[in-house]
Amino acid sequence: MKKRLSGLILFIIICVANVSVVSAACAKLTAKTEADGREVSFTGFEVDGRKLIRVWDLAGILKNTVCMCDLSWSVEDHQIILTPMCNYSGKCFDINTGAAVPSYSAGVLYLNYNGTVTEIPSYLIEGNNYVEMDALGDIMGYEVRTGDNGNLIELSAGGSVFKQVRINRNTFEGSKCIALTFDDGPMKGSTERILAALDKVGGHATFFVVGEMVDEYPYLVRSIVEQGSQIGNHTYSHEYLSGLSDEGIQSQVNRTSNSVYAAAGVYPYIGRPPYGAINQVVKAATNIDWYTWNVDTLDWKYRDSEYVYNYVMENAKDGDVILMHDLHPTTATAMERAIPDLAAKGFKLVTIDELADAKGGKEKINGYYK
Repeated sequence: MKKRLSGLILFIIICVANVSVVSAACAKLTAKTEADGREVSFTGFEVDGRKLIRVWDLAGILKNTVCMCDLSWSVEDHQIILTPMCNYSGKCFDINTGAAVPSYSAGVLYLNYNGTVTEIPSYLIEGNNYVEMDALGDIMGYEVRTGDNGNLIELSAGGSVFKQVRINRNTFEGSKCIALTFDDGPMKGSTERILAALDKVGGHATFFVVGEMVDEYPYLVRSIVEQGSQIGNHTYSHEYLSGLSDEGIQSQVNRTSNSVYAAAGVYPYIGRPPYGAINQVVKAATNIDWYTWNVDTLDWKYRDSEYVYNYVMENAKDGDVILMHDLHPTTATAMERAIPDLAAKGFKLVTIDELADAKGGKEKINGYYK
């Protein structure tokens, strides 16, 4: 059963590890395939020649293939449980094998495949668990091959190829890129509409979420992650961080990060301070990178879809970080027009991370707080 490739991005990032673990350059692989009209996204890394896959993406990739399986977890036993010939039910929680903060470290998980438990190397990268593709292939009985000078990953079983992934380097290099960013959500109705508009053009955005909203709409956080967009931390209750003690700052940030992890199995490792109120005290008290913006649509003030659409279209330029709020239906309406029109003008709609990759580092992004 062959799957047709619909899009692929590769980003190069440096993962700094502790002395006790491997330090290496990680090639971050983000791919989308289209099968029976359904897009499946997944994220992987390559570390020291070992191709890794995010474990809760695995069953989604295998869905509707000859190796389809459901995925569940035994946190107590550190087991990934795969049940063959069952459709993926959409569970997404990771078992944290390292520190409870974004990091890059090696560990061990156990793969329970149809009742047989096997130890499998695991890596914690950016708060997600990854396992080696080759090891998975050995356990599950499929073959992992590479070709085209390492630019093709092919998964097959029983002589039938069911997955091909072609790797292209930094497709954003030399492109006009814009980072659309949305604060204060997620919000039922508006967030889904923005994600749907992004999907139609193969675009991404960054959603700086409030912890209270994450707890109310956890499924929307999962939808953001599945679409390929990025989650950022916007505190738990939208507080002025610069007016809080170190403990207060950390509580606001950590509660939100834990809510995001509970909802979607990822930790946000970037943040945006409410009201743009950031200083060195806030930076020193936290372990995430902070970003503001360079284009403010004032969509919260005007709540007029025509105004927001015109402002974005008239001011958009390469490298912009545009501030909006997915709380407001008027913003979603504006984005349903602006997103396809920006794409038609040649702009790539990217996340904060993707913009950093395209522009040569986070320090070159508008609004990065040094």
